[in-house]
Amino acid sequence: MKEVEYEKLSVFYKMLSDNTRLRILDVLLEESLCVNDICTKLNMSQSAISHQLINLRKANLVKTNKIGKNALYRIMTGTTSQIFKIINNITIINDCLK
Repeated sequence: MKEVEYEKLSVFYKMLSDNTRLRILDVLLEESLCVNDICTKLNMSQSAISHQLINLRKANLVKTNKIGKNALYRIMTGTTSQIFKIINNITIINDCLK
C-alpha cells in the first residue's frame, strides 16, 4: 500500500473511533436527514451533532444536499457498504461480549 492510502485509511478509522460519529453514520445509513432530525433521533444537542458532521464531511464520509434553507446529510456514495459492514461487525462483537 502507498503512504497516501495508509493516510486515507487512518482518517477513515479515526472517524469511526467516536461514539457520536458512529451513531450519526448509523442513522444516515437509513435515510438522508437534516441536523435537527439527527439531533432528535440521537437525543443530542445541535452543536454536538454539527461538530461531528463537520469532521465526517472533511473525511468525505457524508455529503450535504441543500434543499431550501435546510441541508440534508447523507452517506457518500461508495462508502455506504464499508460503513454498514463495520457497524454490523461492531454489533456482532458487542453481542459476543455480553
